[in-house]
Amino acid sequence: MKKVLLVLFVGAVLALAGCKKERTCECTTSYTGEGTEMMQDVVVEVTIEGEKCETMDVSTTVGEITTSVVCVEK
Repeated sequence: MKKVLLVLFVGAVLALAGCKKERTCECTTSYTGEGTEMMQDVVVEVTIEGEKCETMDVSTTVGEITTSVVCVEK
């Protein structure tokens, strides 16, 4: 009986560890550089599974304008 309970316990722990956690992230897109005075930051809420919000961070520069997306867990 103890072995059966142990096997069930280990199985439950492994099943819970394998679950992907759903996260709600708040991502802000911002612009810097010449000519961006008219642009406003854009905030978007995104739901993802398994990943951390920070994995969606990105920064791109084209000419003198830099666009960056920064995501944090909400």
